[in-house]
Amino acid sequence: MKKNDYRVKYRVFLEVLKSMRTGGRVTQKEMASRLGVTQSYLSKIERGDRGINMLELMDYCEASGVSLTEFSARLEWKLALECDRDIEKQGSMMKILSFFHLS
Repeated sequence: MKKNDYRVKYRVFLEVLKSMRTGGRVTQKEMASRLGVTQSYLSKIERGDRGINMLELMDYCEASGVSLTEFSARLEWKLALECDRDIEKQGSMMKILSFFHLS
């Protein structure tokens, strides 16, 4: 996997993670309390400054009222959308290049 691909996928992962909390209208402070961590610690996870392991992800899902299976489905769906956007961008770039006879 290319480094850039990993970054995109991790960004999407973090978006889905955070959306589970915000979709339930739960503040970071409240979620941190549910998880038994500080708000600062949770903020670092959601920003990507600190990693999250599988057990922590399971706890996060449970605290959000979302199953790990549902989280995975949401992540795959968002990644598919991201892939479609990349394909559209590439298609647009090819049209531009062919317009200028550069392809």
